[in-house]
Amino acid sequence: MEFNGKKAQAYIENILALYENGSISALSAEDAIDFCRNCKIGSYKCSVKTMYGWCCDICLEEELLYLKSLGVATVNSCCGHGDTFLASILTVGDESAEKMRDTGYFPADSVERRTSYGKPIHSWKPKSAFLYELAENIPADVRPERHGRWIEKRGYNIPLDAYDVSYNCSCCGNMVYKKYIFCPNCGAKMDGKDGESDG
Repeated sequence: MEFNGKKAQAYIENILALYENGSISALSAEDAIDFCRNCKIGSYKCSVKTMYGWCCDICLEEELLYLKSLGVATVNSCCGHGDTFLASILTVGDESAEKMRDTGYFPADSVERRTSYGKPIHSWKPKSAFLYELAENIPADVRPERHGRWIEKRGYNIPLDAYDVSYNCSCCGNMVYKKYIFCPNCGAKMDGKDGESDG
């Protein structure tokens, strides 16, 4: 598997989220991988609540939020829980399917599905970085050495047609929609001690 900066950021963000919600007791890739591999389909152990109130698998959260911002209607998506063959994003309606194709997504299967009210459901291969695919070359210890704080920003989000709150890291400027204990982009501990180092 190719290991690049974008995937590394996604892995670290998911490890931090698992640590913050108490699913793992240490900030280590090994603990996160073990947790992910032991989550069975239907157990919902790796489910997180999005800022919109619906839940999804932690590895798919950012991707599903992005798709929502494009106007794609998703339902019952799954990270595969250790099996990439089972990973899929389900979309509702032909309009959503067209947006997925335009965004470069590929069908996960050719099974015909419909909602109870007759709309077609399409299955797509996710582009997310799954923890169970984590390459061995990511550091096991992702504890940060930098410190920072979240800078709150309020504004109107045109793609979402709603007012929202975002937060920027004081160290790297990365924007997120919820506060984390650590910045998912640069790894800084968000404890308000700008610029200090642990060591």
